Amino acid sequence: MKTAVILTGGGANAAFQVGALEFLTKRLEMEWDIYLGISAGALNAVMAAQGDVDRLVDIWSGLDSHRKIYRKPPLSYAVYLRRYWKYNNSPLRDLIRENVDVERLNARGRVVRVCATCWDTGEPRWFGPEEDGFLDAVIASTSIPFYFKMRQIGNNRYFDGGLTTAVAVDDALKLGAEKIVLILASPRCLPREMSPIVSAHLMGERTIEIMLHQLRETRLSLHGKMEERGDLVVIAPERKFSRTIKFSRDHIFEAMEHGWTEAREKWLYQKL
Repeated sequence: MKTAVILTGGGANAAFQVGALEFLTKRLEMEWDIYLGISAGALNAVMAAQGDVDRLVDIWSGLDSHRKIYRKPPLSYAVYLRRYWKYNNSPLRDLIRENVDVERLNARGRVVRVCATCWDTGEPRWFGPEEDGFLDAVIASTSIPFYFKMRQIGNNRYFDGGLTTAVAVDDALKLGAEKIVLILASPRCLPREMSPIVSAHLMGERTIEIMLHQLRETRLSLHGKMEERGDLVVIAPERKFSRTIKFSRDHIFEAMEHGWTEAREKWLYQKL
């Protein structure tokens, strides 16, 4: 039976996935035949496919500031008005290049795919480590619109895979998966927005959050019977822990601990 794990986007909240992966791989010694990563989940999926979950835990545990992921340029708002991205995500690019080992991924013989959205066509594209430009694809998948610059791969420009691919269950089935573990980075129920002040960026972030939540739940509803049978196991947090690009050590550790707990609960009640 072919198995798959899917890790979706969520920015800083993807720390939840790391705790879940740590429990599943270290305590249950689980591995999968297929690893699919989207947006922030792209790096998590690739590191898990390499067998480097311990290193992944170290990476997320060390994110005590946004400076480990992106830099704010001087006069950032003034600069932002003259271009389409706000922050310099070179620290994230360096982190990905230092930790993703393409040769090791290919040697392990797993099916590994990361999704990025093509700016030019508006379509999702899955990239594998056997292709040229795979590292750029991982970077592109994590490039949140408005915040980070797109990546040129071949003749096209790519950015956040989460814009076009909400859960990728269908993609896993096409690759032959019969049992799927889907690890989300955001709750199944859309959390209430509590901020009394609505800025332009909060408006944009919340709008995308609402649209992607509806898309995700619509797609998941098509696989309700698969979920009832236990062939699709969804591990999701009960709440958000942080704003998308706000990296706080306390929030990250809280999310990772919650991921461990939720994965353990699924194992106890569904016998993953």
